[in-house]
Amino acid sequence: MNLRRSLAALVVAHSLLLSTSALAAGPSAADRATARALAAEAHRAFDAKDYVTAAERFARADALVHAPTLMLGLARAQAALGKIVAANESLNRIIREDLPADVPKVWLDAVEEARKELAVVAPRLSWITVNVKGATGHEEDLHVILDGVEVPSAAIGLPRAVDAGAHLVVATMARSTTKAEGSAKLEEGKSATISLEVKWVPPPVAQVTVPVAPQGPGQSLPPPVVPVSPLRKNLGIAAVAVGGAGLVVGAVTGGLVLSMHSTLAAACKGGQCPRSEQSKLDSYNTMGAVSTAGFIGGAVFAGLGIVLVATAPKTPKPTVGLQVIPTIGGGTLSAAGSF
Repeated sequence: MNLRRSLAALVVAHSLLLSTSALAAGPSAADRATARALAAEAHRAFDAKDYVTAAERFARADALVHAPTLMLGLARAQAALGKIVAANESLNRIIREDLPADVPKVWLDAVEEARKELAVVAPRLSWITVNVKGATGHEEDLHVILDGVEVPSAAIGLPRAVDAGAHLVVATMARSTTKAEGSAKLEEGKSATISLEVKWVPPPVAQVTVPVAPQGPGQSLPPPVVPVSPLRKNLGIAAVAVGGAGLVVGAVTGGLVLSMHSTLAAACKGGQCPRSEQSKLDSYNTMGAVSTAGFIGGAVFAGLGIVLVATAPKTPKPTVGLQVIPTIGGGTLSAAGSF
């Protein structure tokens, strides 16, 4: 068997060399050389039962220079790894391929080998059918995840090909915080059905407020309450507070100025102050300016604040109690009331 596989490696390499005319418009000479080297590595890895490396090398070689012989090697490595679904698809791809008439004979032989091996691989497929209750009519909100991969809605309720082993199914609905889970462990060629139940949650309905029209003659709706921005009133209150603070500063500094004035008047004779009193004189002038500014600024802000508060619009209050509305019509006088 190992000899046959070694010879197969040489056949693959030879077929790639012979396929230049069939692939003239495709891969470059460098690509074909790399593909031949990868194919040889793939066959050596397969002979050593290193199927992971063999599958990787066959796939990379085929990506550079596609050939049924390389796909056949890939399918065999996938089957040896237990990846039956992938191996089944690789073999079907070989069989479905429309080959030109001038391809190498080894390519045609690979197609025939694929037909024979497909008959062995296909029965090894395992199958899982996922049935979900509670989503009828709302299938667009249903999400079914099988082994971390979402199942297309068209495949739900139908057998789905899987490899042998343990499998986990999770079903969720949009806007729902709950989920349904199920699991199954399959052997090659076996089938299982997982039934789950979910709960559909309707989308939120937008609330629309419709005004009520008057019900008869003489009746009318109360005027709408229009919210009034408290900005003017708040600014007025703030201005009054600032003005009050300015008046306080003016009063305090004014008192200090009066106290300093008596001291300087005694020390400064004839309007002339000695140098020892110069610092006090400077403080006196500064405090006087602060006092004046405090009184003037405080008065302005306080007055402005009072005006803003007084002219701020009032928020209308809803009328509560009995309303009597006189109506005249048809030569009669009547009254309509409401609470």
